[in-house]
Amino acid sequence: MNNQKKNKQEFKVPKRLRSLDVLRGISIVIAVFFIHLSADFLSNDWIFINTLYFPFADFIGPLFFVFISGIASVVSIKQKEGKIPNKVIRNRIIARGLFIMGIGAIINVFHNILYPISLYSPIPFPLSMWGWNILFFIGFAQIVAYYAYKWGITISTIIGILIIFIGVPLREIIYMINFEIVNQNNFNLFYFLLQFIITSPIPQIPLFPCIAVSFFSTTITKMVYSQILKENRRQMIKILKIFTISAILIIGFSVFFGYTILTPDPLTSKLYPEVNLIYTTNTQNIIPEFELLGLSAFLIRGTITHTTFAIGFSLLTFTISFYYLDLKKRINLISRFFEYYGKYSLSFFLFVFYFDFAFHRFLNIYFFLIYYFAVISLLGFIIFIWKKYSKDAFLTPEWIVGKICVITANQTYKRLNKKQQEKISVSRIK
Repeated sequence: MNNQKKNKQEFKVPKRLRSLDVLRGISIVIAVFFIHLSADFLSNDWIFINTLYFPFADFIGPLFFVFISGIASVVSIKQKEGKIPNKVIRNRIIARGLFIMGIGAIINVFHNILYPISLYSPIPFPLSMWGWNILFFIGFAQIVAYYAYKWGITISTIIGILIIFIGVPLREIIYMINFEIVNQNNFNLFYFLLQFIITSPIPQIPLFPCIAVSFFSTTITKMVYSQILKENRRQMIKILKIFTISAILIIGFSVFFGYTILTPDPLTSKLYPEVNLIYTTNTQNIIPEFELLGLSAFLIRGTITHTTFAIGFSLLTFTISFYYLDLKKRINLISRFFEYYGKYSLSFFLFVFYFDFAFHRFLNIYFFLIYYFAVISLLGFIIFIWKKYSKDAFLTPEWIVGKICVITANQTYKRLNKKQQEKISVSRIK
């Protein structure tokens, strides 16, 4: 009996899973920082490093981050359920998601002006605020994760599968129809709206199929969390092994069916902008003998196999990190380093987006690497000093989100109390 209690106590979920912050930190430092900074600072001779790195680092990029954020959202919901009203939980998540979307909307306006890639460019304001850039998508995905959690494991899984395998061809059909309409100098409001909502003027992370990641992350978290509360250590490890095998099979499926080589053409260049990376690589002079014939479909964001690969890879890394960091408690200096950057991921995101509009390419790879590590160190130091000498990291995006959630919760409590008092008054009258 004592052993059973001991086993269950080992799976008591802390307020914040360490593995989630570590994985977010890895995504920020290795993927987001390097990709954005190299795109802005590497000289034209060396920019091909970015184009070669991007397709592979992308698997710990936005979709990976969305997957981890979905897990964090479900863990937060689980911890608050039964302690505070469901409407308060819902409104806090929606408020946080809308705030992040708002930041993304501001960035969209600048992107539509400086880097117009939409079929219907230029997009007028305020329509230019809409677009699936990284932050806009992450904010929306957090809201979706809440409803996916409420719909349950079965429904969420079915919706996720449908979005991947039906959403992608649907998006391509809508895009091709719009492509023909634009080429004929015509305009159709219905198809424009479909294109505008699903792909958007900023198709960095198209709604279909990428939002499927939120459905699968919530499903996986519910399964893991329920076992943490109910089962012993041996059963928990068994479940993690099942997840590991499942993730490897999903990755294998993605590589096998996504090995098809795609090359740039007028259609794919705007539907899948990553295909255009081939041009940059094939025009570099550092290694003139090196030439890319194309990119495999599973390396191109927005394809079916890229999405399934991202889900499998995210599941595999979460399973491994959860086992070693949260179950085994194997913490070291490296994990603490990434954990720190993961806790303030939104602040670091905004720092990186600033460079998108501020600088031009002028560094070779050697000076860039020095600059890259210097920027990481400097930004980490700035956040550390700011957190140490200001109350609760005053005015950082994390602080602002926290205050918005508190205000939202208080307003929701007031409305709930008012409704409760009205019900009491009505019952007394009766």
